[in-house]
Amino acid sequence: MRLKAIQELGIKEVPVIKASELTEDEQREFIIKDNVGFGEWDFDMLANDWDTEKLEQWGLDMDFIDEEEHHVKEDDFEVDEEIKTDIVLGDLFEI
Repeated sequence: MRLKAIQELGIKEVPVIKASELTEDEQREFIIKDNVGFGEWDFDMLANDWDTEKLEQWGLDMDFIDEEEHHVKEDDFEVDEEIKTDIVLGDLFEI
């Protein structure tokens, strides 16, 4: 998007930062900041694998996290030990 905007403006030279020169933490920060405006998010991954305080500092709204939703609750669902079916290896299913 940046390249297209620069080309449309007729700008010939711009400063760049090579991702290979960033530390791992700086790369993670860049990924979030670069996608804040238009990125598509895997909210489960963000909630479980990232520091939410850092995400908020970098501009990502973390209001989507419902702490109670992330706690596992036992249910009384029972599964038969042997399920009978006529499915065989090689069957195709349309979903």
